[in-house]
Amino acid sequence: MIWKEDDIRTLQSRLDSFRAQFNLHLLITLRQYAMENSAKQEETLQALGIASQNSTRLEGIASSILEFLASKSTFSDLSETKTSLRNGLVAEIYQENPQSAKTTAQLIPLAPERRQMLQKQVLSTLRYAGMEDREERIAEAYESTFEWVFRSDEQEAQKWYSLRSWLEGEDQIYWITGKPGSGKSTLMKYICQPIPQQLDSSFSKLELNPVTRQPELRCQPYLRKWAGSKRLIIASFYFWNSGINLQMTHTGLLRSLLYQILRDYPELIPTAAPSRWESLSLLGSSPERWKESELESTLHLAVKAATTDGRLCLIIDGLDEFDGAHDSLVKFIKSLAHQNTNVKLCISSRPWVVFQDEFDTKPHLRIETLTYKDIKHYVSSNLSLDPGFSKLQTLQPHFASQLIESIISKAAGVFLWVNLVVVSLLAGMSYGDRIPDLQKRLDLLPPDLEELYDKLLRSLDPFYLEHATQLLMIMETSKNPLPLIIFSFADEESVESVMKMPNTMSEKEIAIRVDNMARRLNSRWKGLLEIDRALEAAGNLRAHAHQTVQYLHRTVKDFIKSRKVQEFLQSSLTSPFDPHLSLCVAHYAYIKALSASTAVAEEVHLCLWYAARVLLMSEDDMIQMLDDMDSTLPVMYAIYEPGTNLPSKHASTATSEPNLFHYLGIKWDQETRHGEFGDTFLSLAVIHGVTAYVKARATEGCLVQKPYSLGGSQTWPLLNDAVCAGSFNVEMFECLLSLGADPNFGSPLGATPWRALLQSLLTTRHLPLESVRALPKDRGIVVKAMVVNGADLRSAWKSYIPTYTNRFGSRVSLARGNTFTDGFFEELDSLAVQRKPQGKGSKRWTKILGIGK
Repeated sequence: MIWKEDDIRTLQSRLDSFRAQFNLHLLITLRQYAMENSAKQEETLQALGIASQNSTRLEGIASSILEFLASKSTFSDLSETKTSLRNGLVAEIYQENPQSAKTTAQLIPLAPERRQMLQKQVLSTLRYAGMEDREERIAEAYESTFEWVFRSDEQEAQKWYSLRSWLEGEDQIYWITGKPGSGKSTLMKYICQPIPQQLDSSFSKLELNPVTRQPELRCQPYLRKWAGSKRLIIASFYFWNSGINLQMTHTGLLRSLLYQILRDYPELIPTAAPSRWESLSLLGSSPERWKESELESTLHLAVKAATTDGRLCLIIDGLDEFDGAHDSLVKFIKSLAHQNTNVKLCISSRPWVVFQDEFDTKPHLRIETLTYKDIKHYVSSNLSLDPGFSKLQTLQPHFASQLIESIISKAAGVFLWVNLVVVSLLAGMSYGDRIPDLQKRLDLLPPDLEELYDKLLRSLDPFYLEHATQLLMIMETSKNPLPLIIFSFADEESVESVMKMPNTMSEKEIAIRVDNMARRLNSRWKGLLEIDRALEAAGNLRAHAHQTVQYLHRTVKDFIKSRKVQEFLQSSLTSPFDPHLSLCVAHYAYIKALSASTAVAEEVHLCLWYAARVLLMSEDDMIQMLDDMDSTLPVMYAIYEPGTNLPSKHASTATSEPNLFHYLGIKWDQETRHGEFGDTFLSLAVIHGVTAYVKARATEGCLVQKPYSLGGSQTWPLLNDAVCAGSFNVEMFECLLSLGADPNFGSPLGATPWRALLQSLLTTRHLPLESVRALPKDRGIVVKAMVVNGADLRSAWKSYIPTYTNRFGSRVSLARGNTFTDGFFEELDSLAVQRKPQGKGSKRWTKILGIGK
């Protein structure tokens, strides 16, 4: 019997409709059971012949019912059936009206221990590494400085709106602004730091936060007057454009604020995130990744719920460091204030027009006009600690006082300038400078921060200038702020030295490395690059690894990135330098130093990411290093016995598939991957686009042996890895096809590369596809290349109804019309006549497509 295309589509559409109806009815039924009391639930389980266990109490009745339904399925894989059912229901919950989930989420009875477990699970998906990093890096306010900000009597002497009055009153937005380096972030940190214990006598009652168990914040006693008897929640965020992506984006802001609000008030979670909470409480599963739209709606719901019987204060620093449209950030802040009068926002930024236009009419202060006494105290205290200056005060009190006043006057309220100048003067005193020398030193220091940085840069030791430039290039090239220990590996002289490193490193060796690297950075950059001292080394690898190297201040980054400075630094290089190779080597060295740590997966990704970007001159070194990595990883992580394809006797027995990806803990995002991978080191290289390595090490036909069971393997095409990675790396496809990769190679473990490619196109485009020209350029080139290199156009794809994995992990069939049109395949047919000649290394297809060199 031959099925017609229309018949197949009609049948598939009916099956999709049945599946959707089944999921909806199953969800309604599970909701009913879940909202019953424990006695009723027990009766239901007994009626189904399901034994009541403690796991039911923790996982919920719905999970037990899904287990029961899966056991009755005709499919052999019980776990996969249950997962498929669960994922389909999660998708159904998210597609419903949020109000339905909200109602159900609030009505599902949960045991106290399970409720706490689910609350922690939601919070863990919001929290991210480095969430508090920026706040920790901001310098502490110098002793006795900024105390004026909470004094009400200062308002008469200064032209500013009292922050204390704002905290206690009903105004919603307060703007702290000022020059770069004037101390805005330090003041923001000061405002929401815990009250020092020695100051607790200033307040009638010093309370501890019930969640963090820390003393209340400096601003809290005044905000409590505003909140009255209502619950008070305070959350803060510090933008930082030299940090990780989440420290400078809207998503990072949303996750951080949500985490703090829901951590302090976890009872809000079912109301603020109803779909996620119902998915977890009902099914024990939810999408791991938050979409920005879900985060924003969740924050607005959380704010609304929190302010029903409470008051909320948000403290957001560094709006100018936001990596996005600043006017959209302003609108977001206004929306939070307009949403509810029980919300306050204390914000800070440079006095840019976009912020002045909106906030200049709000209560605000300009910090450099208010810090004269603070700067005088800072200068006097620091200079007085020096024995040389103490003698000067005794012998020449008038000049000593005049010197301090000159510093304050020249600083014009810029605290950062003061800090750098005091360091310079103290250095002069240590050299025995005379009074005229000190005055000349001060006179020669420019009052403008950028000019001061330029003077410091020009004073760098010429012997170290090239090395200083190389270190800067490494830091700038790194995807994230670089931990000091990895920086030390990046500063190695050669690839060979890293390859000779042992596969483990003692804490003493690490401590020596960290200390030496810190000294090199200080001598090469004179403090313009700094190490995060907020995390003091605790004598172990992890503590050292989190000491990151960053710019002293945002103004330093802006200065160094200027065209003039970049040209000056580049002129110091006597030979080409490749920071990508240095970072590739550094992450491999760190993998070896980790010695079987669970963090290895991220390091493998980073190592190969940099390997794909090395300069042509570095390719031989990169290939040599990756060869060493290929042979070292399986032994280090006990995947295979040395020199064999047999699983190591030390390997985990959690799975029967001893593949590289599993044992390194490497996972792939379901939203970007399309199918299976080859689970070999060459597969990793293909996925990460390390074309030079693949070209050097792949054999004719580009086939590898993919391990699939104990002691066994299956021939696997690397071309499938290129397709399934989802990146459509044109250079990698050119490499593989030029080496004779077959688009039609069939494997029992997956679809042919050609089929996998078409399926990936269907899951990433608005459908149906009518023309290759309608595809993005890289996808169009790859499709044409596959056809020119022999892709079988006679396959059944015209009548094939594909499926794909959605963001919930559920397999979804594409409905009628959501596939390729006849015009699409007719266009491919016209390309088929341009097939390349047989033989390895042919470049004809690249010339045909106009991408040849």
